[in-house]
Amino acid sequence: MESIHIHEPPFHQPPFGGFREPRRKRNPEFTKEDILVVKEKVNTFLKWLSSIKITVILIFYIVILCIIGTIFPQGSVNSDILGHSRNIHIPDLLSPYKIFNSIWLIAAGLCLCLNMILCMRRKLKLKKRNIQILLMHGGLLFIMAGYALGSLGTDGFMQIPEGEKVSEVLLKDGSMKHLGFSIRCDSFTVEHYDNGTPKEYTSNISFLDNDLFSGQRQLRVNHPAHYSGFTFYQQSYSQSFSAKISVASGERKKEFKVKPGDIIQLSPGVQATVLKIWDNLMNAGPAVKFSVNDNSGEKVIWVFKNIKEMRGNIPEFFGRMPHFDPSRLYSFIVVLEGLETVHITGIGVRQDPGIYLAGAGGFLFFISLLFLFSDPLVGRAILSKSGGKDRHWSKKEVS
Repeated sequence: MESIHIHEPPFHQPPFGGFREPRRKRNPEFTKEDILVVKEKVNTFLKWLSSIKITVILIFYIVILCIIGTIFPQGSVNSDILGHSRNIHIPDLLSPYKIFNSIWLIAAGLCLCLNMILCMRRKLKLKKRNIQILLMHGGLLFIMAGYALGSLGTDGFMQIPEGEKVSEVLLKDGSMKHLGFSIRCDSFTVEHYDNGTPKEYTSNISFLDNDLFSGQRQLRVNHPAHYSGFTFYQQSYSQSFSAKISVASGERKKEFKVKPGDIIQLSPGVQATVLKIWDNLMNAGPAVKFSVNDNSGEKVIWVFKNIKEMRGNIPEFFGRMPHFDPSRLYSFIVVLEGLETVHITGIGVRQDPGIYLAGAGGFLFFISLLFLFSDPLVGRAILSKSGGKDRHWSKKEVS
């Protein structure tokens, strides 16, 4: 008789022994009690953040930062002052040398704004006293918002030689910013006192949009000009020179009017770059320094206006130093005919997009002070103190 084998499915014992009960789904939602606890903690924190104590602490902290900003020279860090290598870099947001753009002042300003918003939120019942507080806090918020927008504006400097135009401004961080238009210095005049000290200097400038004339202004010290949202200030001036050069080769003679950086062709295969111009080099009079490139390489030469007198006084000098007399090196003759003085006007450029917002904030703050001191309760309290009495007035007494 054959045996019958019954195949049962393999038995898998669950890990850790025994059978597991089916998992119960957890309720992801908070209970009402949890929500109430969270709300209470949030309200407690907001009440603490909107307290007058936090306001005073933040204002005191901002004042300290402003004092630090006046002590440390604001700008790039001088490694010689710090006594460290120039490779060491302090991030701008943490540097005491850029405190007004630092994360410390930005964070304090944001906290103070939040503090004032919360204070205003608690005073939303439009009563006379609350309107004063709303105006005062709103004015301060507008002032801080205007300051924040102003930090996103433009603050730079440009130099424009007389008769030339510039379309970029050098910012304080060393970068260049395109203005979207050009500024041309039409003329520059300077007046002096009897002792030679500058008395007043004036720039007549024109504004060009796509090289088309769009306006003209006059700049003087303490008399700025405005154009396209920018304000332009007369800050400084300097002088440079342009030189009139003649190059003679045989019967041919060419004349050039050059300034530092210009490149001229002295003769076929010989090119010269103007490096520097002096009105009195080594007490020998006007001179121009060139870098000359020819088939033999690069040479540096000097051209003096008073070369004939110098040859007669110190002939042995030019024998030892032929680079001071180019006629000893080349077949052509280079002559410095004269110099012209070129004035360079220094103009400060600013754009403050937050100035109107800050002005509106100042106006609201002023109105709040008028409301405050027009309050009879405040007025009688001041009068009582001025009379030597320190008395507190009740609303019944005021009415």
